[in-house]
Amino acid sequence: MVLITKQNKRKVYEYLLREGVIVIKRDPGLPEHKDTGVPNLHAMMLLKSLHSKNYVELVFCWHHFYYFVKTEGIKYLRTVLGIPDEVVPLTYKKTKKNYTGVEEEKKVTKDQEAEAEAAEEVAEVEEVASAEVSAEDQEEVKKALKVKLNKVVKTPKSTTRPKNKQW
Repeated sequence: MVLITKQNKRKVYEYLLREGVIVIKRDPGLPEHKDTGVPNLHAMMLLKSLHSKNYVELVFCWHHFYYFVKTEGIKYLRTVLGIPDEVVPLTYKKTKKNYTGVEEEKKVTKDQEAEAEAAEEVAEVEEVASAEVSAEDQEEVKKALKVKLNKVVKTPKSTTRPKNKQW
């Protein structure tokens, strides 16, 4: 029989209600649980008790207990902790997923950097050209710069294999 203080019990229950999941290493001799700060044996026994009451699901793999709180467990934890119904574990909240890959994001940022550099070059040349060239020549210089800017921005690097060569 293990005597567990109310403070340790509250820490474990609050963590479980906040996260919705808790992982406990199967080592009763560990001085403290890494997420809650209570002795590992206390966390093991509390979750073992919740599992026997059917408030959490248990998955055991590679000397680790993975406990997932059920809806009945959420209700129980709310009543024990005295927390309102608006509090929901993170595993029950919907998150907005970003489906763009890391490579695509890098590609976008490289294109944006190239555009910004080209725009800076154009601005610098326009400043110099406006000071030294007449009005008619300024228009020609601006047109030439716009063409250059379009070439820099719109020329993608080919990633396809050449038709005649083998890789």
